[in-house]
Amino acid sequence: MQCWDFSVGISGKDESGDINSYKNSYKNYRPISNLPFLSKILEKAVQKQLDKHLDTHNLHAEHQSGYRKDHSCETATLTIYNDVLCLNDTKSKVVLLLLDLNAAFDTVNHEILLAKLKKVYGLRSNVLNWFKSYLSDRAFTVTINGERSSKCYLRIGVPQGSILGPILFILYTKELSSIAKKHGFSILLHADDTQLYIEFNPLIQNFCNIEERIIACLKDIKIWMEYNKLKLNSDKTEVLLTQTRNNFFTFNVEDIILDHTNEKITPSPVVKSLGILFDEYLTFEKQVDTVVKTCNMHLRNLRVIGSKLSYDLKQQLIHCLIFSKLDYCNGLLYGLPDYLINKLQKVQNSCVRFLFGNEAIQRWDRVSSFLKQAHFLPVHRRIEYKIALTVFKCLNNMAPQYVSKLIKPKTQSMKDLRCDEDFFKLSVPPVSQLRQTERCFSYCGPRVWNDLPYRLRTISDVHIFKSELKTYLFRKAFET
Repeated sequence: MQCWDFSVGISGKDESGDINSYKNSYKNYRPISNLPFLSKILEKAVQKQLDKHLDTHNLHAEHQSGYRKDHSCETATLTIYNDVLCLNDTKSKVVLLLLDLNAAFDTVNHEILLAKLKKVYGLRSNVLNWFKSYLSDRAFTVTINGERSSKCYLRIGVPQGSILGPILFILYTKELSSIAKKHGFSILLHADDTQLYIEFNPLIQNFCNIEERIIACLKDIKIWMEYNKLKLNSDKTEVLLTQTRNNFFTFNVEDIILDHTNEKITPSPVVKSLGILFDEYLTFEKQVDTVVKTCNMHLRNLRVIGSKLSYDLKQQLIHCLIFSKLDYCNGLLYGLPDYLINKLQKVQNSCVRFLFGNEAIQRWDRVSSFLKQAHFLPVHRRIEYKIALTVFKCLNNMAPQYVSKLIKPKTQSMKDLRCDEDFFKLSVPPVSQLRQTERCFSYCGPRVWNDLPYRLRTISDVHIFKSELKTYLFRKAFET
């Protein structure tokens, strides 16, 4: 039985700032599932068998990154960023579409899902009957002001908070990849987050043709969603045009009118994709400012109770609340201007001052020695660490195929064969037209990797590599 209770959302206030009106609006409430512990153990066993079946027969959508081994938000955003920068380098513009679905997990139709599991994924007989039993006979109740409603059985939706629910959803929406490719769009999926992007050269192509393709693609997606009992939220679907700062090629996109219903999508100067803020020129200024603001807020709260915390507990809180945000998708920050990296470094310096206290570090003291004492890598070294680790995973079959194909081993000549340290190097792409392009993974990945010592590049165990890589970067940061 799935019991739904209700709780107030994270923000706690509506746009007007009135908390009472926020509480009285039922659209701000979200369901909570109570699932038995034994059920989750059973689901984990089924999940492992299902994953093995899907991987063996290559049944996953190629660019689906949600709830898959070695896939993450970081691999998805890294690929989008890489593709967009490389396309801009060819003087093309890129239109990025971020689709939003209404209550995606709660509207999955059970009959359609079971039919897909049988027809597309080859689950039959007892296995299919097990999934039918898993989805059926779940009930929910609603509790408001202490009063509970009668029990009502669910005929749609996958269990919230379950292990199998998200996997069933990504299998349910696999066909979105085919629709995008049909209209010439590249696509990256992460559960219910869908990113579509398409390139065009304004000197060769008329944007009206691109707009027609966007409208046609969104129309087919809406038709598919209506058939599969999902709903595309046009109001929250975002559009971003990425381009270079070259004024000669500056281009603007007007509102995109979808169809006869006059629904429109208004282009935004900044969009949020998987927690990362992408702006028109891919400067990441908004992203850095947002991270700094959030981290400083947490630091202010920690300082209130700092005197009552031990050194070890302070360090745990810093890693949990601050460094987790500094390190999230920080591979995208490689090559950013110093003034942006310095903003993040100041946050880390503030963490060190909080960790050791005002008695140990005076206001005019430099924090370099304390960074070393705390064994914290500086921000720019943390970025290099993430890039090198991603390359290692690509070379050792621990990364998605769509990321691994961005790097290539260096072809050895007879002359190179005489020098052992030239082995395990990567091929560096030709010099790009735009300096900004060299920030993307296909450029910076080989450079960071090739700069590593030979002994590091030959390690095959990921845990040993992480330890040795951090030691190497730590010495490089503090012993020079």
